[in-house]
Amino acid sequence: MISTALRDCGNRRSVKNAIMSETLAQRLAAALRTAGQAYAAGDQVAPCAVLWTDPERLWECVMPELHPMLPELFLLGPYVPEKRTGPALWLRCIEARVVEGAPAAGTTPMFYLPGISREKLRAAEDCPQELSALVELQYRGVMWLHVNGKEWTPYGFLVSKHGGLGLDVAKDQATLDALAGALPSLMAEPVSQLQGRRLDSEFFDGLVAPDATGLLLAWLSNPEARKQRLSDPEWKAFCQQCKTDFQFDPVKDGPLKAAKLLADRGNHWIKV
Repeated sequence: MISTALRDCGNRRSVKNAIMSETLAQRLAAALRTAGQAYAAGDQVAPCAVLWTDPERLWECVMPELHPMLPELFLLGPYVPEKRTGPALWLRCIEARVVEGAPAAGTTPMFYLPGISREKLRAAEDCPQELSALVELQYRGVMWLHVNGKEWTPYGFLVSKHGGLGLDVAKDQATLDALAGALPSLMAEPVSQLQGRRLDSEFFDGLVAPDATGLLLAWLSNPEARKQRLSDPEWKAFCQQCKTDFQFDPVKDGPLKAAKLLADRGNHWIKV
């Protein structure tokens, strides 16, 4: 009995540790799978597909992180079947399981539709011809939507206590802009590390450019080359951190002013 109790205790600890280490990408994947399982077995037919509409393409940047985790996730786009991407008619064939690469029976396919809104699909008569093959799926499938009936946004998923993560995220424009740039990096963050703290633009910028001081010195040594090596989110995060930490704008002020500020060793530059 003692050995059984110890084993049960160890199992509970393992489950707790697994939950604590779950990343944002894992929680997002779980939410999508839950959408496909939200039906009353015996009384309802399982949805044929999960439709993920994203009119503003807010989630498109995380597909490289999410796609490998969800073998049942397919993307609307150019026909590249080996990458699970294709036009509406091909997605319809995936749902019907008449083409190679379709998920096994019992696994609900998910279709990510960048640039497409739920209204566009629901307006059947006015729906673009290239999307017509998907219109019927909204009746046999399910859309991944917020409880208010709107598309999930990254901000909404982070803060919502109904189907989201219930996190504390600032809602000023600087934070929303920083979140958009940091979203791919945020996917790898354990959710437990995001709980119990205020997530703002400084936090999100820090994810993208964690060493602002080192990056500033590297930029000063070769401004143009360093800028070209940074992605657009990284450059934006770096600029915002310079404004916040050093009261300096790399775009407006330029490297000559930065060099002078560094030489003067003012309050904000003494740590550089």
